[in-house]
Amino acid sequence: MIVLDLGTADGLMMSMLEKKLSNATLIGLDLDLRLIKIAKRRHLDIINANIYGLCIRDNSINVALLCSTFKHLSNPYDALSEFYRILKPGGLLIITDPRPIVVRVGSIMGYFDRRYSKNIWSIRSVTRQMGRFGFVKIDQKYFMKLKQLKLLWPVFNLMNRVLGSSFGLSSQLIVCRKVREFR
Repeated sequence: MIVLDLGTADGLMMSMLEKKLSNATLIGLDLDLRLIKIAKRRHLDIINANIYGLCIRDNSINVALLCSTFKHLSNPYDALSEFYRILKPGGLLIITDPRPIVVRVGSIMGYFDRRYSKNIWSIRSVTRQMGRFGFVKIDQKYFMKLKQLKLLWPVFNLMNRVLGSSFGLSSQLIVCRKVREFR
C-alpha cells in the first residue's frame, strides 16, 4: 500500500502513520523547505513539490491524506482533479482541517494566519463537489474539543445531547473513495 501525505509539514502525522502502517510505503510532500528539513530529521521520505502538478504516475497511490492542508489550497478543485489522477481505482482521499467557524474565529484571535486560510471548507460544501471529481463520500467525523474553551465543554456536551449535533468540536474529517471517471 502506498500512502501519500500531502502537506507533510514537520512530519509529525507521517511519523505516527509510520508506526501504525509498518507495511505501507509512506511518501510525504511539502513546499516549505524549512519544514521538510525538520521532517527529514525524523528519517521520513519527503518530496519538495507542488500539489497541482505531481510527478506521480496515474492510478498509483492507495491513500492520499491532507491533514490541515486543504484550507491552504488556492485552487482546491484543481487539486481534487490531481488527487483523482494519482489515486488507484477505489483509492481513498482523506481530508481533515479545522471547521469553518474555528478558522474564522482563530484568524480573528491570531491563531491562524489569514494568508494561509484561502479555502475555508465544510464537510457539506466538499461533499457537494466530490461527485463532480469522481469521488463518493464514505465517512465523515467531527472531533477534538477546543482546549481554549474547556470551561464551556459541559454546555457543548448538553447541546450535543439535545441537538444531536457536534457542536463544540473543532475539527472535521471526510473520507472519499475514487469511484469513476469524471472527465
